Amino acid sequence: MTRSGPAGYVFFMDLKELTDSAALAKLALGEGELESFAASVDRILGYFAKMMELDVEALPPTTHAFQKENVTRPDTPWEDREAARRLADQLLEEAPGREDRFFTIPGVL
Repeated sequence: MTRSGPAGYVFFMDLKELTDSAALAKLALGEGELESFAASVDRILGYFAKMMELDVEALPPTTHAFQKENVTRPDTPWEDREAARRLADQLLEEAPGREDRFFTIPGVL
């Protein structure tokens, strides 16, 4: 089934495109499954065609579905350098591996 959207967009997949896409997705579809898959893809393309009808000109572009503020604290130096050193020593003592004043981790390559 062919669905036309605004500005000449056409939402359609023929059987070859559908079987090629299924192969790329490593889907092994039987004949009955291919018909069901085609119907599902047709519904999805119908939703795309419907979304193309929406007027989104006034909406600002986004990079993520949920815009969040950075939740990290400011990076400020400790006023009490001795307290900072004690904390670092305590963390190093609890590390499973260390060399001098550094954490060590197993090689991964």
